[in-house]
Amino acid sequence: MYMRRKCQECRLKKCLSVGMRPECVVPEYQCAMKREAKRAIKDKDKPNSTTKEGLSPNNNTQIMIIEEKQPLTPIMTNNWNGSQNGDVEIARKLSSEQDDIIKKLVFYQNEFESPSEEDIEKIA
Repeated sequence: MYMRRKCQECRLKKCLSVGMRPECVVPEYQCAMKREAKRAIKDKDKPNSTTKEGLSPNNNTQIMIIEEKQPLTPIMTNNWNGSQNGDVEIARKLSSEQDDIIKKLVFYQNEFESPSEEDIEKIA
C-alpha cells in the first residue's frame, strides 16, 4: 500500500535522490507496531455486553440502547432514477424502538439544523 510518508521499495532510491528526508520513510517494523496497536484498541473497544446505558444530554433521563441480533433480510436497491439495478443488499429489520428513535432524530435534525428567522434576529 502506498502512502505519502512511506515509499515503496522500488521508489525509495528515487525519492531519496530528489531530496526526501530519510526520517520521513516509515520503516516496516514501525508500521507493523502501529497496526498491532490499532488492532488492540479496536478489539478493546468491542463491547462485551449487548446493552449500553447512557444519559441524554438535554434532560438527564436514562436511555437504554439494546443491540439485538436480528436475521438479515435481502432488499433490492434502487438507482438514483428509481429503477432497480438488481443488486441485493443485506439489511436488518428495525425494531419499533429503533424506528421511533430514528423518527425522533430526524424530527430534531429538521427542527434545529437551521436557525429560524427569530433566532437570526436575536443574534444580529
